[in-house]
Amino acid sequence: MYRRFRHTPLHGGNGDDIARLDQALKRTGAQRLVVLGDLVHGYVGYNPPLIVEVAAWRQSYPKLPIHLIRGNHDRAVGDPPLEWNIQPQDGPMRGPLFVLQHEPVPPPRTGYALAGHLHPTVEQTGSKQRHTLPFFWFRKNMAVLPAFVSLVPHVVITPGPKDTVFAINDETVERT
Repeated sequence: MYRRFRHTPLHGGNGDDIARLDQALKRTGAQRLVVLGDLVHGYVGYNPPLIVEVAAWRQSYPKLPIHLIRGNHDRAVGDPPLEWNIQPQDGPMRGPLFVLQHEPVPPPRTGYALAGHLHPTVEQTGSKQRHTLPFFWFRKNMAVLPAFVSLVPHVVITPGPKDTVFAINDETVERT
């Protein structure tokens, strides 16, 4: 299944993901970017067109620190090309507010974690239709964030009764 995916948070295959990242960086005035793992999905790895495209994008943000918390796919394909100027490291990474990690287990002993890896979605049904929506999944001491890119596999999650879920539906985020 993963063989057909070779996308990064900077390039999801349809051109929209890098534009969304540009908008988010400009809108927030972010002073650093942390990728919670799996910068590249799949076995294809860092192919020449992708290397050139991301290096060109990176020139728009030469002073923006970008950190990569290595995920399972990163460990398989290796660290990003040097021209991307991305600082890879094994997690977890402790920040002033959060513990940043790729896998959502184990939960941190202290602090609140932000994790990726699962690409959580929730199923919604209605009007003879059933579809899945990516969501932010908040638990007691950890939040699992949805994938940033549009073309990666997702896992349908059944949240627990004490969990809080915010589903992403087109341009809106709704508590479910």
